[in-house]
Amino acid sequence: MRWVYYYCWVSLFFEVFNKSLALLFQNNMPGFHLSSVADIIVFSILFRILIQAPSKRVWIGLNVFPFLVYAVVDALYFGIFRINSFTKVFMALVMITYSALYFREQMQCFSSLPKMKDSSFWVVCGIFFYYSSNLFLFAFSGVIQASTTLVMSDFWHLHSVNLFILYTCLTIALRLESGWLN
Repeated sequence: MRWVYYYCWVSLFFEVFNKSLALLFQNNMPGFHLSSVADIIVFSILFRILIQAPSKRVWIGLNVFPFLVYAVVDALYFGIFRINSFTKVFMALVMITYSALYFREQMQCFSSLPKMKDSSFWVVCGIFFYYSSNLFLFAFSGVIQASTTLVMSDFWHLHSVNLFILYTCLTIALRLESGWLN
């Protein structure tokens, strides 16, 4: 669970960084590009720990490098000062796949049910919900931004609600891990 702590601190850093740039009327898109890279690294390490099958763990480790190359090409080719919707969509698909691998592995051993007291279950549920809920938001954010800012604002408010649900699941997981909710 220490990787969940790392994610929370990295996320907090980038959130403060991006909000500070926005308050100074500076383009904060480079921060979002960097946070995507940090998210995939931290979550890949976390899923390598959670998933037990050796072949899937190797696949997860090898999957990070193409994503990093893709993120760099996306930032350089399409521009680091624009919404990184292609990178976010790719990352959402990867996180949904990682979550599905975890759930499949957990469902194969029925003796481990119920999972409500398992902190890793809450982490993966939060990740799965966040990325599956925001997949189309990430995919169409560039198109929506080009059409109208009012609709874009509404969509990013929805993103904030999904982020709140992710952090709620992570909080439950951290509380379970510390023994506070047992």
